[in-house]
Amino acid sequence: MKLNKKDLAILIIPLLIVLIIYPFLPDMIPRQIRLDGSVAYMHKGFIFLLALLPFVVYKFRKQKS
Repeated sequence: MKLNKKDLAILIIPLLIVLIIYPFLPDMIPRQIRLDGSVAYMHKGFIFLLALLPFVVYKFRKQKS
């Protein structure tokens, strides 16, 4: 599994964005608005898991081909 420059950029850019915006995020960020209008929150650290999602997708995409 060889990474070319485009693939590497697609994987690294979300992590860089998260690292830049993380200090500016509030401690709790909204993640869902429920049917009754209430808001569910998550800790701002969870955003790092979202930034790792491209790595997971890339790994499974490369395994299929």
